[in-house]
Amino acid sequence: MSHQLNRIFKNLIEINPPEKLGAAILREIESERKRRLRIELFLSRVGSAGSLLVFFYTAYAFGQVIVDSEFWKIASLIRSDLSMVASNWQEFSYSLLETLPVSSLVAILLPIFTLTLFFNLYLSLRQNVKERHKYT
Repeated sequence: MSHQLNRIFKNLIEINPPEKLGAAILREIESERKRRLRIELFLSRVGSAGSLLVFFYTAYAFGQVIVDSEFWKIASLIRSDLSMVASNWQEFSYSLLETLPVSSLVAILLPIFTLTLFFNLYLSLRQNVKERHKYT
Protein backbone atom coordinates (compact mmCIF):
# COMPACT_ATOMS: atom_id res chain seq x y z
CA MET A 1 0.00 0.00 0.00
CA SER A 2 2.75 2.45 0.92
CA HIS A 3 4.54 1.69 -2.41
CA GLN A 4 1.41 2.65 -4.30
CA LEU A 5 1.11 5.94 -2.41
CA ASN A 6 4.75 6.77 -3.08
CA ARG A 7 4.29 6.05 -6.79
CA ILE A 8 1.11 8.15 -6.95
CA PHE A 9 2.79 11.13 -5.27
CA LYS A 10 5.82 10.86 -7.54
CA ASN A 11 3.60 10.99 -10.60
CA LEU A 12 1.85 14.18 -9.50
CA ILE A 13 2.91 17.33 -11.24
CA GLU A 14 4.17 19.97 -8.84
CA ILE A 15 1.55 22.66 -8.41
CA ASN A 16 2.86 26.19 -8.80
CA PRO A 17 0.67 28.79 -7.15
CA PRO A 18 0.05 32.05 -8.97
CA GLU A 19 2.70 34.69 -8.37
CA LYS A 20 0.29 37.20 -6.77
CA LEU A 21 -1.29 34.69 -4.38
CA GLY A 22 1.15 35.38 -1.54
CA ALA A 23 0.60 39.14 -1.73
CA ALA A 24 -3.16 38.65 -1.90
CA ILE A 25 -3.11 36.45 1.20
CA LEU A 26 -1.01 39.00 3.11
CA ARG A 27 -3.36 41.82 2.05
CA GLU A 28 -6.34 39.80 3.24
CA ILE A 29 -4.67 39.08 6.59
CA GLU A 30 -3.88 42.79 7.04
CA SER A 31 -7.42 43.83 6.12
CA GLU A 32 -8.78 41.30 8.65
CA ARG A 33 -6.49 42.75 11.34
CA LYS A 34 -7.68 46.27 10.53
CA ARG A 35 -11.31 45.15 10.63
CA ARG A 36 -10.83 43.51 14.04
CA LEU A 37 -9.05 46.57 15.35
CA ARG A 38 -11.88 48.84 14.16
CA ILE A 39 -14.41 46.58 15.85
CA GLU A 40 -12.43 46.54 19.11
CA LEU A 41 -12.05 50.33 19.03
CA PHE A 42 -15.76 50.72 18.39
CA LEU A 43 -16.66 48.37 21.24
CA SER A 44 -14.30 50.15 23.63
CA ARG A 45 -15.90 53.50 22.73
CA VAL A 46 -19.41 52.11 23.13
CA GLY A 47 -18.44 50.49 26.44
CA SER A 48 -16.95 53.75 27.71
CA ALA A 49 -20.02 55.74 26.69
CA GLY A 50 -22.34 53.16 28.21
CA SER A 51 -20.41 53.11 31.46
CA LEU A 52 -20.50 56.90 31.61
CA LEU A 53 -24.27 56.92 31.06
CA VAL A 54 -24.79 54.26 33.71
CA PHE A 55 -22.61 56.27 36.11
CA PHE A 56 -24.75 59.37 35.62
CA TYR A 57 -27.91 57.35 36.12
CA THR A 58 -26.66 55.65 39.28
CA ALA A 59 -25.30 58.92 40.64
CA TYR A 60 -28.74 60.45 40.11
CA ALA A 61 -30.63 57.43 41.47
CA PHE A 62 -28.42 56.58 44.45
CA GLY A 63 -26.85 59.96 45.17
CA GLN A 64 -29.84 61.19 47.13
CA VAL A 65 -29.88 57.95 49.13
CA ILE A 66 -26.28 58.57 50.14
CA VAL A 67 -26.90 62.20 51.01
CA ASP A 68 -30.01 61.38 53.08
CA SER A 69 -28.37 58.49 54.93
CA GLU A 70 -27.56 58.54 58.63
CA PHE A 71 -23.89 58.46 57.67
CA TRP A 72 -23.85 62.18 56.84
CA LYS A 73 -25.80 63.09 59.93
CA ILE A 74 -23.25 61.30 62.10
CA ALA A 75 -20.34 62.66 60.05
CA SER A 76 -21.63 66.21 60.58
CA LEU A 77 -20.78 65.79 64.27
CA ILE A 78 -17.14 66.31 63.31
CA ARG A 79 -17.91 69.95 62.54
CA SER A 80 -20.18 70.64 65.48
CA ASP A 81 -18.68 68.58 68.31
CA LEU A 82 -15.05 67.85 67.52
CA SER A 83 -13.97 67.42 71.14
CA MET A 84 -16.72 64.85 71.78
CA VAL A 85 -15.82 62.98 68.59
CA ALA A 86 -12.12 63.01 69.52
CA SER A 87 -12.77 61.60 72.97
CA ASN A 88 -15.02 58.82 71.63
CA TRP A 89 -13.33 58.24 68.30
CA GLN A 90 -13.67 54.45 68.32
CA GLU A 91 -17.43 54.46 68.88
CA PHE A 92 -17.73 57.28 66.38
CA SER A 93 -15.80 55.27 63.77
CA TYR A 94 -17.97 52.21 64.35
CA SER A 95 -21.10 54.30 64.00
CA LEU A 96 -19.84 55.73 60.73
CA LEU A 97 -19.06 52.26 59.40
CA GLU A 98 -22.45 50.90 60.48
CA THR A 99 -24.34 53.64 58.69
CA LEU A 100 -22.22 53.74 55.54
CA PRO A 101 -24.51 53.11 52.52
CA VAL A 102 -22.30 50.45 50.96
CA SER A 103 -24.76 49.20 48.33
CA SER A 104 -25.32 52.71 47.01
CA LEU A 105 -21.60 53.39 46.93
CA VAL A 106 -20.94 50.14 45.08
CA ALA A 107 -23.70 50.98 42.60
CA ILE A 108 -22.01 54.30 41.86
CA LEU A 109 -18.41 53.06 41.86
CA LEU A 110 -18.98 50.01 39.65
CA PRO A 111 -19.67 52.05 36.48
CA ILE A 112 -16.60 54.15 37.24
CA PHE A 113 -14.54 50.96 37.41
CA THR A 114 -15.91 49.68 34.09
CA LEU A 115 -15.34 53.10 32.54
CA THR A 116 -11.67 52.96 33.50
CA LEU A 117 -11.38 49.42 32.09
CA PHE A 118 -12.93 50.39 28.74
CA PHE A 119 -10.88 53.58 28.57
CA ASN A 120 -7.70 51.61 29.29
CA LEU A 121 -8.63 49.17 26.51
CA TYR A 122 -9.20 52.09 24.14
CA LEU A 123 -5.86 53.68 24.97
CA SER A 124 -3.97 50.41 24.54
CA LEU A 125 -5.65 49.82 21.17
CA ARG A 126 -4.74 53.35 20.06
CA GLN A 127 -1.15 52.69 21.14
CA ASN A 128 -1.12 49.49 19.05
CA VAL A 129 -2.36 51.45 16.03
CA LYS A 130 0.40 54.04 16.44
CA GLU A 131 3.09 51.38 16.82
CA ARG A 132 1.84 49.48 13.78
CA HIS A 133 1.93 52.60 11.60
CA LYS A 134 5.43 53.42 12.84
CA TYR A 135 6.81 50.20 11.35
CA THR A 136 4.87 50.19 8.09
